[in-house]
Formats: sequence, structure tokens, C-alpha cells
Amino acid sequence: MQKKNGFTLLELIVAMAIIAVLMGLSLFGIQSVQRSQRDTERRAALSNINLEVAAYYGDNGSYPTVTFNVTNSTVTVGSKTLSLKGAAKIIKPGPSNTTGTTYCYTGAGQATYQLGVYLEGTESWGSVGTAQQLGNATTACTAITY
Repeated sequence: MQKKNGFTLLELIVAMAIIAVLMGLSLFGIQSVQRSQRDTERRAALSNINLEVAAYYGDNGSYPTVTFNVTNSTVTVGSKTLSLKGAAKIIKPGPSNTTGTTYCYTGAGQATYQLGVYLEGTESWGSVGTAQQLGNATTACTAITY
């Protein structure tokens, strides 16, 4: 009787199981990197908005009205409009997801302000340069302006 060369059914099942586990692990890693990239875009948008808020304060002595437009994903700081793209697009209040971001701002006409963005990776209010939000107000940014 000749010995046949080839794989047994058990060997094929084990190989497929190993491949499935490796694919699952790589998918988890890819999702984590994508989430981190979206948060980086959000932080960059927050930094741009913060620069405009600071420039307005320098010109006028008080913080501006900041309007977030959900329809076309723009932010109006005083009279200047910024366009947000990618993960920085705006959605209505709620947790961040792949289609947009929740931003927060308080301080129109005041001497203090808070500006924040909801980050996907940390599932908490976050910002650039501080633990929670940008700004010089002592109270946390909780109001969402739309």
C-alpha cells in the first residue's frame, strides 16, 4: 500500500484556526491605529480653533461666540470660518464615532473660556496640552454649542 502525500483534515482545520486568530488580532490592531489617527485629527482641529479664539481675544479683549455648524462641518469663530475635514467633522452631541466629533465651547463675551473635544480613544473629554480641555476657565467645559 502506497502512502499518500498531503494534509489531513485535522491539519487543515488547525491551520485555518491559526490564520483566523492572526486575522482577528491584526484587525484589532488596525482599529486601534485608526482610532488614534482620528483623535489626532480632532486634536489638530481643536488646536486650530484655539488659535482663532486666542487671536480674537487679542483683538477684542473678550472671547468670541463660537458656532459649530453640523451641516457643513465648519466652525465660526467671531467672523472667521474654519472648515473641518476627516474625523474632525462635527456631529450633534454624543460620543465620537467615525463620522464626526462632538466639540464643546463656553466663554462667549467673557474673560475666560473652555474649548474641548470628545476623543474616541480615551472615551472622555480631552484636548491638546492639558488633561481635559483648552482654556483658562476654572470650570469644566460641559456646554456644547451648536
